[in-house]
Amino acid sequence: MNLGNRKVVTSGIMALAMMITTAFAGNTQQAAAADTNQNVTETIQCSEDFAYVETELTELIDAKIKKEQAIAQDQDTVIATVEAYRAEMVMAAQSPWANRVMANVAEFANIRETADEASAIVGKLYKGAAADILERGDVWTRISSGSVQGFVNNEYLAFEQDAEAVANRDGKLTATVNTQTLRVRKEPSETAGVFELAAAGQTYTATANDGQWVTVQLSSGNTGYIASAYASVELVLGKAISIEEEQAAIRAAEEKAAAEAAAKAAAEAKAAVAAKNKSVATTTQAATSASYDDVTLMAGIIQMEAGGESYEGKLAVANVILNRVRSGRYPNTISGVIYQSGQFSTVGRLSGVIAKGVSSACVQAANDALAGTNNVGGYLHFRTVSSANLGSYSSYTIIGNHVFH
Repeated sequence: MNLGNRKVVTSGIMALAMMITTAFAGNTQQAAAADTNQNVTETIQCSEDFAYVETELTELIDAKIKKEQAIAQDQDTVIATVEAYRAEMVMAAQSPWANRVMANVAEFANIRETADEASAIVGKLYKGAAADILERGDVWTRISSGSVQGFVNNEYLAFEQDAEAVANRDGKLTATVNTQTLRVRKEPSETAGVFELAAAGQTYTATANDGQWVTVQLSSGNTGYIASAYASVELVLGKAISIEEEQAAIRAAEEKAAAEAAAKAAAEAKAAVAAKNKSVATTTQAATSASYDDVTLMAGIIQMEAGGESYEGKLAVANVILNRVRSGRYPNTISGVIYQSGQFSTVGRLSGVIAKGVSSACVQAANDALAGTNNVGGYLHFRTVSSANLGSYSSYTIIGNHVFH
């Protein structure tokens, strides 16, 4: 009870006391004719009544004071509670996570068409993905993320401060250089060594940012440090993916994997074929005797088969002819090998070429081969590279536009 109330109650007590005193006085005057002992008895009784009334009034006053104090305390408590709630609401309104959620999962949470476990799945909210809250319920929350809208069970979502913590845990932190050239140092120090120089716009995956240095991962596998003042650090969060988008991504991944596998197989096959391409050293072996006509025939077929090739190409064709002569699998004469059916497609025009005269380079190649100079080893066949199936040969060598095998 405040001082003013106490004064009012006290004044009431005083007024009541005066009334009792007046009553006593009136009673005393009316009883003047009675005997003295009776007056004394009545006076004592009145005094006791007054004391009793005073005690009752005092207790009432104390009770009222305590009641008002309790009411005041309750009011203070209510005010404090309201102010705390108001502050909490203001803070929530200012938080970027007031109306957003994070997927709080090891892999992904299903997004359903309706708030029912049996409802169709319309999308997935993967780890590291955020969503906007459209409607929050006790069990299900309707969200929007990417191209997907639907319901997610609250068990797989993080809200408000928890969402912020999950975002920092599962989001991808990136650092983009915002100056012309920035040194990526080996330690968080301006005097530390430098791993590399980063150009403006270059982005790194970051793992920490203490306000002075950003810790980044380099393509080399090293951990580097860039000055925070010259980098834009951003927490990148994922978005939901629809079932259609997921299926398209799976198909694209399968196609990419198939293409990569095919490219790998082709590269391996090419490498295997290339491994069969043996460089043949030029050797000298026993000379082969031949008549003037044989030399002319050899020079003529060399011109028809390899007239546009280098000297080495011409010499290689001459040696294939001689290898056949020696092999035992073909005719054992130069003319027999050259005119064998189905071997040299140009042989039908050979006489005309010889009649016009063959080049000295082709004659020299024929004579050098007959003298024992060999640059194709024991190969018995040749054809143009463009028409060859290199993978079918156990070994080969390529000279100019021909493959010898």
